[in-house]
Amino acid sequence: MQKMSKDLTVWELALAKRDSAAGSDVHTVRSSDDSTMLFVGNKDGGKTSLILRFLDRDETAKPTTALEYTFARRARGHNQPKDVSHVWELGGETSLTNLINTAVTKNTLRKLMIALIVDLSEPSKLWVVMETFIKAIRREIEQILYEDVQLANEIKAATDERLCNVNDKAMLDPFPIPLFIFASKYDKFQNFDPQQRKLTASTLRFVAHYLGARLVFYSTKNETTMKLVKQTLGHFAFNLSPPKTVALSYNEPISTFPGADSLEDIGAPPIQQSELSHLAARNPFQLWKQAFSMVYPQETISNSNLLDDIVIDPQFAEPVVDQVRAIKDQELELYKREAKKREKEKTRQMVY
Repeated sequence: MQKMSKDLTVWELALAKRDSAAGSDVHTVRSSDDSTMLFVGNKDGGKTSLILRFLDRDETAKPTTALEYTFARRARGHNQPKDVSHVWELGGETSLTNLINTAVTKNTLRKLMIALIVDLSEPSKLWVVMETFIKAIRREIEQILYEDVQLANEIKAATDERLCNVNDKAMLDPFPIPLFIFASKYDKFQNFDPQQRKLTASTLRFVAHYLGARLVFYSTKNETTMKLVKQTLGHFAFNLSPPKTVALSYNEPISTFPGADSLEDIGAPPIQQSELSHLAARNPFQLWKQAFSMVYPQETISNSNLLDDIVIDPQFAEPVVDQVRAIKDQELELYKREAKKREKEKTRQMVY
């Protein structure tokens, strides 16, 4: 029996126990060679559809309410163990960032990739969703690295190697681990006004370059872009040859990677010189944020209805539990009415 590390999370222990019970045909305890991919991003942005296409599963995508797990496997060769990539998908948009630490752990960090899906058809939520996840995941990683100096040095060396062909890296703020930004629904985006497309394309090019990330615009209705997405994911998941496709024009699906773009080619954010004095940006990232938000004011994302969505979601139906809840809801309403009636009676007595 394989010894369990005390550093494994509850999820990893549960998966190991399940796989152990299932027999040797199923992948068992996480190997150090395994990769991990965490998919985050817009609600209804296409995360599940993207994962299903990568896994070649002909299934109808269902809403992801919380955190879901699956894995991909690829045969290395005859009588050799299969390569495994652990795939996590976070639902609830930005409301469940506290679950990030399930996938982002000390054990996964060496071979972990973040797949950030942004919805091109919803520019009013694009920056706020993107920035929220970037900050939350970076904060989680920094906490892990703060407690493990050796791991921090390894991650730093891997980042330097990943950006070795970037000429202006001294001016950047690289994300500590591989970050892939997938901009979905290009089929809708291509019908936007040319100036809107130019702003969004330039903004995402800047963000990707500034963070040392890959960037791919795609549509599930466009097989050419989907092929590129699958190659990009396969490159990380199974160490396959990375795609070298570069497209930087806003009139076509953008595709770029560290070393293929530059701050000079991207240009400055579209802000008039007279407006600069009124802005409070402290760095290029904040400057682009304000430039983008001037054209697309960002929505405030409310997470207040998340619990209600889970309660009424039919995929989580539990007849016995639901029946008891219905009874308790009725009792609560009755109590509230009685309390209100007593309060009125008490007020009337005080008047007289």
